[in-house]
Amino acid sequence: MTRSLRTYRLPLLFGAAGAALCLLPLNMTMTGLCLLLLAAGGAAAIWMRERGIFPHLRQGLIWAMALCVALLTVAVSQIALFGHAAPAPREGGWAVVLGAHVEPSGAPSQILRERLDAALAFHNEHPQIPMILSGGKGDDEPIEEAEAMYTYLQQRGADMRGIYRETEAHTTLENLQNSRALAERLGFGSDEVTVLTNEFHLFRALYLAERLGMEAGAVGAVTRDPFFRINYELREVFSMVKAAAQTANLS
Repeated sequence: MTRSLRTYRLPLLFGAAGAALCLLPLNMTMTGLCLLLLAAGGAAAIWMRERGIFPHLRQGLIWAMALCVALLTVAVSQIALFGHAAPAPREGGWAVVLGAHVEPSGAPSQILRERLDAALAFHNEHPQIPMILSGGKGDDEPIEEAEAMYTYLQQRGADMRGIYRETEAHTTLENLQNSRALAERLGFGSDEVTVLTNEFHLFRALYLAERLGMEAGAVGAVTRDPFFRINYELREVFSMVKAAAQTANLS
């Protein structure tokens, strides 16, 4: 390895890892993008140091990168901790299972299966609580997420009485808004709701439910793959910014 390459070995390592996570079908794009940004920032700082140029800009870049890493670490930790200490499920009202990606075969993805397994256990314990499966059809999905969810529960022997489908939502905010509207049409409308999703998703989902005036409890499905969990917790940090913007005008 030449001296130049040795100097850039850490940015090269981060860049290679980031590119692999973005390009390979691993559902780790957000982690990959963050690694690529770190690689680019580190390479720029090394380049400026080697040429002895822009010392103040280089120092500012290093501090900015350190601050971003620190803020992301704190935010991810908060999201992770909340997932393990979310409010208990409600004893009344209705429940909503938030959709997630459906595979090309029409089967729920691993993340969605985890939500549905938790939903099945909740439904078996609380059969009197109506449950709405919420999720529309994405551009890369063969069927509506709610349809795939319904089939999955049906195949596993769930009592499908009291389970309903909402097939138009494409965001978490729409999941909650559309499901509440459906609950009202079906006659069990109430702002008392239990939200079922993966634990990394609970912070944002309950934040949105609160902004909509709902009295929300939660069931957090355990994400078994730790790499998936970290990636999605990281993605949730940026999604929270979007959620805050989406609800900025709500009273």
